[in-house]
Amino acid sequence: MRNTLRALSCVAVVVSVAASCGESTTPADTTAVASTLPSDVPTSLTITVGTAGEPALATATLEIAADGTASGTGFLAAPQRAADAAVLLENPAAVKRLKEGPPPGQACTEIYGGPDTATVRGTFQGGAVEQDFHRSNGCGISDWELFVPLLGRSRWDGEHRVYFREESSIPVAVGTMFTIELDSNATTGYQWQMLPLDGGTVTAGPRTYLEPGGSVVGRGGWDRFPFTANAVGTATITFEYRRSFEPATTPAADTVTFTVQVTA
Repeated sequence: MRNTLRALSCVAVVVSVAASCGESTTPADTTAVASTLPSDVPTSLTITVGTAGEPALATATLEIAADGTASGTGFLAAPQRAADAAVLLENPAAVKRLKEGPPPGQACTEIYGGPDTATVRGTFQGGAVEQDFHRSNGCGISDWELFVPLLGRSRWDGEHRVYFREESSIPVAVGTMFTIELDSNATTGYQWQMLPLDGGTVTAGPRTYLEPGGSVVGRGGWDRFPFTANAVGTATITFEYRRSFEPATTPAADTVTFTVQVTA
């Protein structure tokens, strides 16, 4: 009898353990665990770019929902800009840099890439992030180039300021040289064309097209227009995105206008 009871007791224990194991693998429990994974947590970032002396030249936000849908404001407001930034944040190197920062004790070449600075603050993959970026040495330049979809391109060309589409108001002093840079794609036949300037407040140099790096076919580049502020006053600079072979009566695919305020 004792042996029989002992056997039944062992069977009961085995059944109890099996039932417990079965409960831990139900679909409901699996779903609960999956919902807490970092990849399912929405991303919310604020990006501020500037210089050491003027740390907030431009600001943007990036929101990535749990389903991967990306949206942005500021210089990430264009849907393609937000989408490109979201793709960047799937890059393992970018993920590591954003979470951990630059490697401690990293040896960097003494190459100066400009006064650009940037901060990235917010939530990423379930955790808080607070990272700074710069272009004051080789490591900083490499980091910035990796994060261009999130930070934007350098706002400096040597000692001259570069302005982008979202910076429609340009304050400069007489004698200042500056550049306007616009996203473009020469492979489509389109390019930015500047309308004639009124007066002599500012004068323009020749347009140049900057080719994108890499080997992606059809990837867009940038149209650059250099200017010099000649006299105190206000100048309006308007660009139209069109193909050179189209008649002037054809509506432009896009238009952007800058207002330049020149002071003494």
